[in-house]
Amino acid sequence: MNLLKLALFAALALTSVAVVSAQDQKDIDAINKMLDQYRDTEASGDKVAQATLMTPDRVWVSNDEGRRVDNVDHMRLQQIDAENFKQLYPGRKHVVEDRYRLVKFHGEGKIAVATFFRHSYTLFPPGTPYEEIKDAKPYITWIMLVLEKQKDGKWLIVATHV
Repeated sequence: MNLLKLALFAALALTSVAVVSAQDQKDIDAINKMLDQYRDTEASGDKVAQATLMTPDRVWVSNDEGRRVDNVDHMRLQQIDAENFKQLYPGRKHVVEDRYRLVKFHGEGKIAVATFFRHSYTLFPPGTPYEEIKDAKPYITWIMLVLEKQKDGKWLIVATHV
């Protein structure tokens, strides 16, 4: 009888691991999709769409610019910067590539930390004078995002460290 109980316990344990793994994969897929949207909105300069990937009280920390706790105002300022870039440099395209993405779960699977290197660079249209291009270099940034699973199952960014 003890052998039967042990076999039953092992079968239940393996089944629960498979369920947990499937849930983790579902969350990983959802987070990766959201991180792809985050990258794409960065490249397009659509900060309004990018803000929908974040909570209104997202905390943003940068070594260069300090800390911001009003995400609504911060995204408004970023949208102004993106629009100014497009007006100042017509025809230039902002390209963004995220590399070495890693996602780790915490808090019983309700919190995730995503880290990656973001490579950003500008593509210049034909005929751009050499003087404008010569100092252009890719900009590489290490990014850490803290994501929280909302009650509706959607993952949102609650903190960003650049």
